[in-house]
This record gives sequence, structure tokens and C-alpha cells, in this order.
Amino acid sequence: MLSAWFRHVLADHRAAVEHIQHSGLIWTIVRPPGLTDRPLTGRYRESEDGVPPKSMSIPRAEVAHFILKALRDSRYHNKSVRIAT
Repeated sequence: MLSAWFRHVLADHRAAVEHIQHSGLIWTIVRPPGLTDRPLTGRYRESEDGVPPKSMSIPRAEVAHFILKALRDSRYHNKSVRIAT
């Protein structure tokens, strides 16, 4: 039962990404692993080519830090970025 539910979640996710990519807007998709409440350090890894190795979680503060950075930096335009500590 869970695998059938998960399959629908993944299909919905793929459809949303495709919709964003074809929207004509400037976009950045941020893909963190599990979120934690640990404090901000400003040290996290970024990858456009897959999941950073050993990436199990990232503090919400690090995700917010990356989002603010991506908003100011055009090299993140129209990219899907995975981040992890």
C-alpha cells in the first residue's frame, strides 16, 4: 500500500517540476534531505548532479541561507540544486 502511495507522490513531484521548468519564469528548485532544527553554520554542500554523499539531513536555517543566496545569484537560475550538510 505504501509503495503505491509513494509512486503517486513521485509522479506528482515530477509533474510539478516539469510544470515549473516549462513556466517561462526564472526558477530555482531547492532539494534538501530531512530537515532538522540545528543552528546555522553556513557550511553545506550543493550539487546539481545528484545527492551529495552521505546526505541525511540539513538544518532549516541552512536551507533558508541557501535560498537567500540563490535569490541574489543568477548562476542558480533555472537549476535544480540538492543541498546537504
